[in-house]
Order: sequence, then structure tokens, then C-alpha cells
Amino acid sequence: MRRSVAARIIGLSIVVVGLTGCEGVVCADGTVTAADTGQALAGVQCTPKDGGDVASSDAAGRYHVCSGLVGCVPDCPALHVEFSKDGYQTVTLKSPRDVVLQR
Repeated sequence: MRRSVAARIIGLSIVVVGLTGCEGVVCADGTVTAADTGQALAGVQCTPKDGGDVASSDAAGRYHVCSGLVGCVPDCPALHVEFSKDGYQTVTLKSPRDVVLQR
């Protein structure tokens, strides 16, 4: 009987921590285009500011980038990604999708 109660308490504790924790991997994907031409931009460096691997946009301007551990519940930090390419202004966006870079 004691084991059963202890196991339930431990199980409930794990569920509560899992539901209230701020740890998770968050990803963003979309397309990067040039503001002046509307054309897709290849080779844009996409850097998650909260850790994670740097990615580059492909020939169609598509990117996919994931963070290190960031928030996955309300009031936790969101994913911020920096987009940079020579000849264009660098921008950092919160939870980005489609991105337009200015010269």
C-alpha cells in the first residue's frame, strides 16, 4: 500500500513539473525574401539567439531553425532568431515565420 501511494505522489510530481516547466525545443520555419524585389533570398544566416544550431536559407529562401531549450508554456521566453546576409540589414524577430530583409 505504501508503495502505491509513493508511486502516485512521484508520478503526480513528474506531471506537475512537466506541465509547469519552461523547457522545450522550439522551431521556426518560413521563407526569407528581399523587400525591394520580393524574390527569395538564399544563404541568409538564421541564428537562434537562445542557443541551437545556425541554419541558412536554401535556394527558394526557405529556412528551418530550432532553439536550444526555451519556453513552451505561457510566460516563458519565446524563440528569437537573427537573420543576416551581406548587403541587407540584420533583423532579430520573435517567433518568426516569413521574413523580409531590407537593403
